[in-house]
Formats: sequence, structure tokens, C-alpha cells
Amino acid sequence: MTDRTLNIKVRQLRELQSKIDSLTARADALKDKIKVEMEIRDVDELEAGDSVVRWKPVASSRFDTSAFREAHSRLYEQYAVRSEHRRFTLASA
Repeated sequence: MTDRTLNIKVRQLRELQSKIDSLTARADALKDKIKVEMEIRDVDELEAGDSVVRWKPVASSRFDTSAFREAHSRLYEQYAVRSEHRRFTLASA
């Protein structure tokens, strides 16, 4: 790939990411407005035309690795598995 082609692709990626960010912000704002309406109506499920909107509490349980590592460091090290990955970022020069 030539430098010119690479520059074009990076510029296109920046433009697309900007559009994604803008659309995500708009979608989040709409979700927030819908949530406010659901709170006003005191419902966790709402029919809107041909859609059903649900905003319900979800309980979950997560393992606290930091606390476990602090309390049982040798056991943690025995079972800890290291992994490696590559992160793609795009920053201004």
C-alpha cells in the first residue's frame, strides 16, 4: 500500500469514526429521553408502535480479582493466566 493510499484510508477511517461518535451520541440522547418517559410513567416495559422497549434492572455477580489477589496472592499467581493482545488506536499527530 502506498503512503498516499494509506493516508486516504486513515482519513476515511477518521471520518467514519466521527460519524459513528455523532450517531452514538444522538442514540444515547434518545435512549435517555425514553428512559425519562418510562420513569415518569413508572414502567419498565413500554410499547411504542411496533416496538417494545424494556429498561429493567439486571442483577449480576462478578468475581473481585483485586480483593482475591490481595487476600490470597500465592493462590492467585498459581491460577492467573497471562494473555496478550494488540490494541488499534488512531491519534492525531
